[in-house]
Amino acid sequence: CCCCCCCMCTSLDSLSLNSKKYTILPLFYKSLIQVCVDASIDMSHVLAAALCLSLHVLGSKVEVVAPKPGAEDKLCNVIPIKDDDGKALFTSLVCRSNVTSSRIKTDEYLNLDAAKETRCLILIPGIGNNYDSFQHGLQTTAANLGIHSASLQFQSSPSTYSICKDNIKDLECGYTVRKARQEGGVYGKTTVTETQSINYRAAYLLKFLANLTNISAPESTGNPEDWKQCLTHDETVEWSRVIVMGGSEGAGQALFTGHENKVDRVLMFSGIDDTVVIDSAKKINEPPKWVTPWNGKTSPKRIFGLGDLKGPGCRAWTQNFDAVGMPSSWVNARVVDSKKGYGQATKFCTIGLGGNPHLAPIWDNYSPKAPNGTYLYSSIWKHMLMHEHEGGVPINDNIDMPIPIKDSSPVTLELTTEYADITQMWVYDTTKMLLNLTGTVSEYVLTCSQTTCSAKSELMVKIGTTTLAPRQEWVVSGGKLQSKDTELCVGLRNDTANSHAFWMTGCDAENVLKLDYHKTTLKYTTPTLPGRSMGVVFGTHNETLCQC
Repeated sequence: CCCCCCCMCTSLDSLSLNSKKYTILPLFYKSLIQVCVDASIDMSHVLAAALCLSLHVLGSKVEVVAPKPGAEDKLCNVIPIKDDDGKALFTSLVCRSNVTSSRIKTDEYLNLDAAKETRCLILIPGIGNNYDSFQHGLQTTAANLGIHSASLQFQSSPSTYSICKDNIKDLECGYTVRKARQEGGVYGKTTVTETQSINYRAAYLLKFLANLTNISAPESTGNPEDWKQCLTHDETVEWSRVIVMGGSEGAGQALFTGHENKVDRVLMFSGIDDTVVIDSAKKINEPPKWVTPWNGKTSPKRIFGLGDLKGPGCRAWTQNFDAVGMPSSWVNARVVDSKKGYGQATKFCTIGLGGNPHLAPIWDNYSPKAPNGTYLYSSIWKHMLMHEHEGGVPINDNIDMPIPIKDSSPVTLELTTEYADITQMWVYDTTKMLLNLTGTVSEYVLTCSQTTCSAKSELMVKIGTTTLAPRQEWVVSGGKLQSKDTELCVGLRNDTANSHAFWMTGCDAENVLKLDYHKTTLKYTTPTLPGRSMGVVFGTHNETLCQC
């Protein structure tokens, strides 16, 4: 039987064993049987040795050469994607699965039903199209869970928010932009061709990796048969086996992909930051019309998101996560023990970890690491990739849920750079001499955190309807915020690395804060730091509720 099988193989020039490709070379100048492989090193080579011997017995002298270590053996590789004519389309970072589903080793709380079939992770980057920003974190995590992954590039700039924020009368602006980027089309003066669209590029990328194009994929990208499982019989994307991930601007496109298709799941990081500006003067914003009410083809139970509360666009993505109807309460990564698991959580926030709050949740070079070199958010990434709401029951669903924000919550008053149309709003009551923070569930007023406003007093907010002590009457004059009782002014702190935090200081001090008030935007900005406005960053109580 072995000889019969080998007879059929004598014309082959290669042999694949255990996902390794062996090259069969004729030996024109050797008369003796060659030692093809060292079977004692790897029992997977026994079949290759048997083939070598069988072919020799039949008179065909061969040498089976195992692949050389090097670039081809890397888990992840940068792959230029070209069309059938050899024209460049985009560049992808492709990571093959590192294990089979039966060998997956992961945390106990994860439901592994999702690993029974091959799944593909498609990554959509943000503005800049940095396709290689997720290799060491999310893509390696996915590979170790048996998931193949590949990034693509798309028409990502300018952001959908930037395009639509001034189109107050066009409530469908965001949908128009996202639709064109998804399947090709026109928005404004921009045309997205079919070959530039998400749908085309995702399908072509998968076909390329499945060896269904004129150009064969490198062996380093994994088994083509695995990639083929993420395609339908007519070679379109089998979205039900595709995880769609997006970062920043890409997060909105990932969610839109889940809106238009029933995908395995959607993962969003630092987005979706699309918003509809209803009244720019009053700062009234709403989620995009295609987001709420959610009528997308992907269940909200299979949509996950993570963002940093100090990142730009925080108010937009927190609002959008709720608008989609993603189940569960908010979970803060900093106050939940990851070893207990995350229950049914889909909405995650964090605060203050990593150097760049916008990029910290997922980008390789900015995501924080533990002393042992592992990414701090890797347990959340695993949960997002593997957790099953439908049919799966997690081992531990008793996570610490967030607590409500309380009156007298400690705050840090800082200069922020949030999006101009969703930053915090302030109104000065000239009659009561109160400085009101508006646009929140309850209206808060600014006051000192100590019983009296004194030098170096920190600041807090209190609900305006409660008994107000200490008195917080403010005089707004000459660009300064002065406490009426103490004649001290709000100034920049000079005892901390945070150069944008405030406390009370002498009104003639060098660090006194000078502000310009804009009646149309209800913002206090500083002329010394253009683009920054005065905003409140809440303390622990607000963080656990995941409020910006």
